[in-house]
Amino acid sequence: YSRRYNQLQELPSGKRPDDPLRQLLGPVFTALINKWWVDELYQLVILRPYAALSRFLAEQVDWRFWHDWFHEKVIANGYIGLAYFLSDKFDLRVIDGAANGLATVTQRFAGSLRRIQTGYVRNYALSVFLGLVLILAYLFFR
Repeated sequence: YSRRYNQLQELPSGKRPDDPLRQLLGPVFTALINKWWVDELYQLVILRPYAALSRFLAEQVDWRFWHDWFHEKVIANGYIGLAYFLSDKFDLRVIDGAANGLATVTQRFAGSLRRIQTGYVRNYALSVFLGLVLILAYLFFR
């Protein structure tokens, strides 16, 4: 307010008229015009330390601790460890083990079926006939 008041008090020539209270009050008038330097004191005592503390916390706590250490060491290394476990331990032992176990069961079953395959048509015709008898017996006795 006081600065705006001072600007409005300027004459067209750019000079301000002397305030009669300035001579009467002296330094008290200057203190009143400058609002007892409350804004300057607030800037010095509150705002500057707060800004310095904010910069420190942003740099040290947010960037160096949170982004650099926590994100890289805890989160990234945690995911890397989990990915290593899933790809190396779990995939090789569980997933590949299940696929290999299924392949082994299929090979053994195919090996047992290989013994009954003779290549003679009469054996296959007999198998079809026996299958038909079993189906009819099932339908008849159910």
